[in-house]
Amino acid sequence: MDLASALKTEILRPLTTLVIPGALAISPYVALLGLHHPALARFADSHPALSGTLLVLLTLAAGHVLEDAGSALERRWDARRERDHPGQREARWLPYLKLRIPEDRVGQRYLRTLVVRMKFELSLFWALLAFLPGFLVLQAQQGFWGTGATAGFAAFILLLAAWMARESYLSCASLDEVRDLLLEASRSRRLVGRRSTRAFKGPAVP
Repeated sequence: MDLASALKTEILRPLTTLVIPGALAISPYVALLGLHHPALARFADSHPALSGTLLVLLTLAAGHVLEDAGSALERRWDARRERDHPGQREARWLPYLKLRIPEDRVGQRYLRTLVVRMKFELSLFWALLAFLPGFLVLQAQQGFWGTGATAGFAAFILLLAAWMARESYLSCASLDEVRDLLLEASRSRRLVGRRSTRAFKGPAVP
């Protein structure tokens, strides 16, 4: 992997799996704090650098909590797939952990993309569920939307969360399939290597 791709991955992963879900989850509660504690709002206005740093740290902390919750859901998906396909995950996962691939295959790059996507889907699922109660409290106090619009928006958030849960399960299944393909490619490469070694062995010199 070249340096540009590595930097892109290192920047994209925390942004998608920590910052975006964390910011979404805490946003209504930050707004409620500002509304109910004017002193905090004045402090943020008078100390923008410090308040911005604290907000970033709070966002990252929330993102890590959501990522841990997403990992718990991922384990549930793994257990579900294990029930549907007994022994298949262990037969793929443990050999994959021991796999050594010298070159960067297309499948490995795709695997990394799938991991980031699944982590985002898992974290966003919990972020949406955390966002909704805070939004409803904020809406009840401020009343910037009507009842119908609020109910429609709440239904949209719940549907989006359900879609994220479904997509994360499909991503989990895709990860398993890609790992299996990488294992097959590695086995084929070792087999071809052994055949090439035998083919190039000449007769023994007396």
